[in-house]
Amino acid sequence: MTGLSIHEQVRVQARAPRVWLALTTPTELYEWYAPGCRWEIEGLTPGATARFYNTETDIQTATVEAAVAPHQLSLRWHADPTQPSAPILNTFTLAPDGDTTVVTIVQSGYEAVPDAIRERWLEQDRGAVAAIAASLKAYVER
Repeated sequence: MTGLSIHEQVRVQARAPRVWLALTTPTELYEWYAPGCRWEIEGLTPGATARFYNTETDIQTATVEAAVAPHQLSLRWHADPTQPSAPILNTFTLAPDGDTTVVTIVQSGYEAVPDAIRERWLEQDRGAVAAIAASLKAYVER
């Protein structure tokens, strides 16, 4: 972690277009990102909406900030409806390296989280971002 951002990096034994599909296709996200939780992605253009369903009533909504296939995907999440002024930006950067892809995940925006809950959010999200990186790697390489 650097400052109020979380950084995680993983090398995936696959080319960037394959990793991109795993990051942007709802049926693939259903398989590896919180398996069994569905996704809706309106489109991969800035301003489009993505929805992640923890349950049918617990829905996290994000806005696509950037989608440059197969290099970068950025989503601005409204992770907690009780904290609407504290969106979190999640960016996946894919760097091809021969037959592998280095995926860097940066989660930022914690400076807008109220002081009273910021450290709890950071601690929880450190583990979540590491798990996301490991799950993406395992899914794509299987």
